[in-house]
Amino acid sequence: MLMRRSGLLLASICLFASIPAVAQTSALGKELTPYGAELKGNEAGTIPPWTGGLTPDQMPALQDKLENPFEKEKPLFTINAANLAQYRDQLSPGQRALLERYPDSYALPVYPSHRTAAAPQWVYDNIARNHGSARLVNEGNGIEQAVGGVPFPVPLNAQGEV
Repeated sequence: MLMRRSGLLLASICLFASIPAVAQTSALGKELTPYGAELKGNEAGTIPPWTGGLTPDQMPALQDKLENPFEKEKPLFTINAANLAQYRDQLSPGQRALLERYPDSYALPVYPSHRTAAAPQWVYDNIARNHGSARLVNEGNGIEQAVGGVPFPVPLNAQGEV
């Protein structure tokens, strides 16, 4: 009887531990992009929501190269030594140091953000399949049970474990 209860307890713990992974898998393509990123943009509006990215029909080929779909965009503004204080909290220490060290020659033009990542549906299907089945092996130096696509779209830690 004790073995049966222990087995039931172990099974219920394993089932409970898998609930977040199932919930996160169902979020792919709804709350998360098929790659596992947040679907919505940020509150400030500086990062737009993902709307499917750029598809090949939106990117006409030009002599075997893709043209820049944003070639005609102009910077929204430029961060330089004169307005550094206004943007200080949004810059890395290295960017701040360069602006301070080279006030006359270094500047950061800021362009609109775009979320252009897109892939064929079969890649998205593979990513969803990988979530929950892909696993790290060989002390984190290899991956098993993954097919073409992101192996860990919703990792719980830096090792990609789900």
